[in-house]
This record gives sequence, C-alpha cells and structure tokens, in this order.
Amino acid sequence: MAHATLLLGDCREELTRLEPDTVDLVVTSPPYADQRASTYGGIKPDDYVEWFLPTADQLHRVLKPEGTFVLNIKERVVKGERHTYVNHLILEMRKRGWLWTEQFIWRKTNCYPGKWPNRFRDAWERLLQFNKSRDFRMNAPEPGATNVLEGATECGNRGHSAAFPYWLPAWAIDQFTGPGDLVLDPFMGSGTTVRAALDRGRNAVGIEIHEPYYRKALEELEDGKMTGGYLVRAYHDGRIVGIQPASDENLEEVKRQAAEKMTRMAGGPVTLSVLEMGEPHNPDAPLERLTR
Repeated sequence: MAHATLLLGDCREELTRLEPDTVDLVVTSPPYADQRASTYGGIKPDDYVEWFLPTADQLHRVLKPEGTFVLNIKERVVKGERHTYVNHLILEMRKRGWLWTEQFIWRKTNCYPGKWPNRFRDAWERLLQFNKSRDFRMNAPEPGATNVLEGATECGNRGHSAAFPYWLPAWAIDQFTGPGDLVLDPFMGSGTTVRAALDRGRNAVGIEIHEPYYRKALEELEDGKMTGGYLVRAYHDGRIVGIQPASDENLEEVKRQAAEKMTRMAGGPVTLSVLEMGEPHNPDAPLERLTR
C-alpha cells in the first residue's frame, strides 16, 4: 500500500534526511523569480540560479541513477525582455552532472490575457527533463505522443496561489515511474503531486516551507478518498513527518514499518498515532486522543 511522508521546512535542509539514490522521480514547480513574495520571499531573477543550485545538488544526490527530474519553470519579463535565468540554470546544472534530456512545452488551453499591449498572450510554460544517466526509466509513450502537452491551468485548489493542475504531475508519474516507486516534490505547496502519486500506487515525499500550505496538504491527505481503516501518523519534534494508511489486517505491520522508516528519515525518534477514518480531522489534537 502506498504511503506519503510530508516534511515541513526548507527543502535544502530537509532533503539531507533522504538516503542517496532512493527517489525514482522528482516533479516540482518552484516559485518563479519575483513571484510569491509574501509566501516564498520573491527570489530576484539575478539571484535565482544561485538560490536553486543547492536544491539541484541535493536532488542529484537522492535521485536513482535511472530516475528523472521534471522541472516546471518559466522565464520572467524584466524591463521589457525575457530574463535569461532559466538558460543559465540549465547550463549550471549540466556543469554539476545533470543531463538536460528533453524539454516539454505545456500549452495552456485556458491562458489568460496579458497586461501589456505589446505582448502576445502567454500560453505556454517549460517542463524541463533532467537525468543522471542516458539509461533512464521511461514507460512507452502513447502512439503519436509529442513533447507538447496541452492542458488547463485550473486545479480546483483555491487555497494555494499557484498550485499544479493535477493532470501535470500525474502525466510525469505515469510516464517515468511504476507501482511502488518513490515520487518527490521538494516544493510541495498544497500537495497536488503527493495526491497524484498516491492515486497511482506510488509512494511520495513532499516538502513545504510555508506552514499554511503544509497544513492544507495534511488536511487534503487525511480527508481523502479512504472510507475505512486507519491513518498511521509519525511525529518528530512535535510535527507530523509521515502518514500511511492501514487496515485492520495490516495495522501492526504498518506501524512497525512506519516507525523504522520515519525514524531514519526524521533523523531521530518518532511518536506514532493512529487515526481511525471517520474521526474528525484536527491536526492540532493532542497525541493522547489520537493514539490507540
């Protein structure tokens, strides 16, 4: 049964908890330059490469040799011209061992009018595929498939300022992983990638620095489609670091595995609690009430 681990913190630090060569797919959309200043600080275009490279180095460390990294990113217009920070980032990542294998174009089927009279409607974004090896895992694409993907931006999630549309990480997961594989989103937001992974029988790790989004991801996960059974939650230093569903038949085994796995990932002892599905969700509830 697939499980998810959610970590609250800066991904540059939290990624150090993961063992090397353990992740099958990284799919993420980091904050774009000069965007989301109130939640992510608004990284300046001139500083973007220096800001992102430590994360890229950690992702290279944790990705399996046959794994894939899909990065959704877009250049920003600065003083009337496109800034070149994305191109510079690609070149710097290649210097650090990444292969820039492919570029997919996401054509937005519902793009919105721009603000400027001398610019066309902004109707596409990049999806950059990076690998550690030319011998990477990839499921056979559908007949006639191209590197141009068409889909809407709506995701049904109004609690996040720039959430992934669900279909986008789902496409990457279907294309580059198999059942039981591990999917990582180091800029998890409200958890779209995690939900898409679990829906497809993949395990997931999500990291988020903004606590309201992290809380929302927890709520989305715990108030999901399960109608019976339990959720085993692991706590470290007073916060949830992992969630795994369980049934009456495998509850004790899931608790044992969760204790071992989450202790390694959290870098210290964890406390387990078990929430029976159907109980009201309250992420701030005392452990005594949640523990069976």
